[in-house]
Amino acid sequence: MGQEMSPVDSLRTEAKFKKTEIGEIPVDWKIFKLGEIAHITMGQSPPSSSCFNYKKGLPFFQGKAEFGKKYPRILKWCQAPKKSAEKEDILISVRAPVGDINVAPEKSCIGRGLAAIRAVKSDNEYLYYVLNYFKKELAKIGQGSTFEAINKKDLFELAIPFPPLNEQISIAQILKAIDEAIDKKREIIEKSKKIKKGLMQELLTRGIGHTKFRKTEIGEIPVDWEVAKIENVCDVHGGSTPSTNNKEYWDGSISWAIPTDITKLKGNVINETEKRITEKGLASCGTKLLPVGSILLTSRATIGEAAINSVPMATNQGFANLVCHEKVHNWFLFYRLRLIKKELEGLASGSTFREISKRSIREIKIPLPSIKEQIKITEIMTIFDKEQEKQSSQKGILEKTKNGLMQELLSGKLRVI
Repeated sequence: MGQEMSPVDSLRTEAKFKKTEIGEIPVDWKIFKLGEIAHITMGQSPPSSSCFNYKKGLPFFQGKAEFGKKYPRILKWCQAPKKSAEKEDILISVRAPVGDINVAPEKSCIGRGLAAIRAVKSDNEYLYYVLNYFKKELAKIGQGSTFEAINKKDLFELAIPFPPLNEQISIAQILKAIDEAIDKKREIIEKSKKIKKGLMQELLTRGIGHTKFRKTEIGEIPVDWEVAKIENVCDVHGGSTPSTNNKEYWDGSISWAIPTDITKLKGNVINETEKRITEKGLASCGTKLLPVGSILLTSRATIGEAAINSVPMATNQGFANLVCHEKVHNWFLFYRLRLIKKELEGLASGSTFREISKRSIREIKIPLPSIKEQIKITEIMTIFDKEQEKQSSQKGILEKTKNGLMQELLSGKLRVI
């Protein structure tokens, strides 16, 4: 008996289309209103006295903080639901933000921010993916009202492309298989992060192969390690912003970082910035051009995010930039700062926006092994970072593939028959 053919093996390009209100679709597809192929239940918030932060009654979803990739997190429970969703019902947020989509993990209470959609004349998995495909359309409908929201009539009238049932099932199988692969990558990345966190704690406080330790003001460390203030092993520089009114200062050749350049990084190295300044701009505000290998540490609003520059770079005033002396390896200090991020946040102050001063950073004490051991520690940490970057890159490729396939499969340009 031969192997059963996968839906992917039967993909072909469609050539015959017809025009509809949602654009061109294959000639053998139909268009139905969502309300004609699914049962729609609009949520209604239960009495607050019936809701709990511990397990008592049904999971309670409102469509904001709980929503995740597919199944929402259970943050509250409800003992007296007004409206409920059945297990595997599709949950759509109908109040700001409009169009976020999840699936009920079990029978659940739904508040007024949600609607539950249950397929009646279509495949439920297909409907989940097609509603994700039309997420932008749902958001556009919601923007038409004073308060961003959509009602039952809006949902009922939503036009849905409707392939034959066997094709719906095949489309869903392909997209679900990619989702499962993405989830596996996500699990690997999360496990790797947990292992790395524990390893970082061990290596940066107890080192490699030590058996004798001593107590210090920053905790127990190996007896042959030192304790040093950052100001004794680094130069700490702030940043500045050239006048935005002078065009001669901007769009030059010098990379100029702002905190969002760091927070949006996928790795630990920064090699380009959104904005650039000129030599005149650099000179005008007295900011320093940081050498390659400096640690750019965010010190304002978002505190404790860090990256190492691979090209000479200047920053705005939202940073404390560390240029390491010979006694400390830049990557060792980088990982140490990552380890004490919460401590850095605790040192911040300010009412308008929170900020950690350069003086406070200079006073921070760090454990200091020999340079040789610092390098060994950073080599181990770098292995984990490279593996995480590899897994994240592969996850990104899968997500891009899924988005492309959704576009092709749910428009009928690529057929599974």
